[in-house]
Amino acid sequence: MKEADASRRWAHSLIVAQVALGLMARLALAFVMSDQRALSPPGAAEYAGIARSVAEGNGFVLPGSTAGQNVLAGRMPGYPLVLAAIETATQKPVRWLAIVQGICGTLATIVAMMIAWRLAGPWAAVVTAVLIVPDPFQFYFAGMVSPQVLLGLALIIVVAAGLQVIDAAGDPGRRMWPWAVVAGIGLAAAAYLEVLSLGLALVAPVAAVFAKSRKRLLTGWILGAAVVAVLLTPWLVRNEMRLGRPVLVTSYGVRLYDVVAADAGQGVEAREALARQAEGLDEAGRDALFTGAAVRAFGADPVGGLRRIGEGVIRIWSPTSAADVAPLSPILSYTYVIVTLILALVGAVAMWRRRAALVWMLLVVATMSVAAAKFGGGPADRVALMPVLALIGGVGMAMLMGKGAKPAETPVRV
Repeated sequence: MKEADASRRWAHSLIVAQVALGLMARLALAFVMSDQRALSPPGAAEYAGIARSVAEGNGFVLPGSTAGQNVLAGRMPGYPLVLAAIETATQKPVRWLAIVQGICGTLATIVAMMIAWRLAGPWAAVVTAVLIVPDPFQFYFAGMVSPQVLLGLALIIVVAAGLQVIDAAGDPGRRMWPWAVVAGIGLAAAAYLEVLSLGLALVAPVAAVFAKSRKRLLTGWILGAAVVAVLLTPWLVRNEMRLGRPVLVTSYGVRLYDVVAADAGQGVEAREALARQAEGLDEAGRDALFTGAAVRAFGADPVGGLRRIGEGVIRIWSPTSAADVAPLSPILSYTYVIVTLILALVGAVAMWRRRAALVWMLLVVATMSVAAAKFGGGPADRVALMPVLALIGGVGMAMLMGKGAKPAETPVRV
């Protein structure tokens, strides 16, 4: 008993030390990151432009983006709103953005550790922190004008709430609806940061196939999806009033076409022909035109399209692609990505008795990876997903060490 207590105390000390180290590393970056470097990720200039428009009282508008015309719904409003609030309140928005994102990244680590602890004990939480805290992408992107860190916090909260929904569904004595509402709020927040997150609402029922109380769990998912729909309604109504269509974003059609058409062998002439057709259309019409062309290009070669999506997923998780987005040594990327992926596989085996929970966590990673790959994603997209993989890996490593309680089918309370 004394030996077990000593082991638990060591685990507690390591957890506190790692959380403090992770927070200090992220906050230190806030004082050395230049504005030019912070604005280097793709889309950063657009986010900054919309945020400036909001701060100046002109609303969610990207001034003069396409052919000199303002774009009203080029990005979801969540991240620009955060940027605008920081820009309005401070004289050094880039530094304070890094501080805010550093704190949020640390919170994501804490939530992931809490889940791992409840699944397999304190040493699972320790390993989870070991896999997240030293990951150079985590603190590098804390200083970037990119929604990935905030998205990671939203997604790990969605994972935690989803696990509670799964456990409550199997226990008639527990109320399920509060956690379904929390999951819906978290997913809506994720969607306001990155619209591709909505794919989770479509795939979540797959986890019910592996649950004992399928109908009750499906009821919880439906309630969560309803919460998401309600929270997204104001943005849809705004776009209906401003654009004449209840769209979420108007920039994904061009992005999808440029990825699909280029890989499908459609050259510059086809792109220019579409651009001529788009002349005179508003941004929603232009988005619909390019989306339709992308769907037709995909339909002409669906096997090749699926292969290209697979290659995109590999590009997101490939250690060799790290240098494309961050000035980091490939050795660091190999270390953390490969180790985390291997331990996640071990964790998946260890959690097989709790298949619904395991499938839910894997669905989050797989769905977001595939969605990002369809739109030409890269290594930056794994920043938001690493906390989920790390907690699965933490459970796996705890099992290998003999330090973790065997994951059971009993409820996991976070």
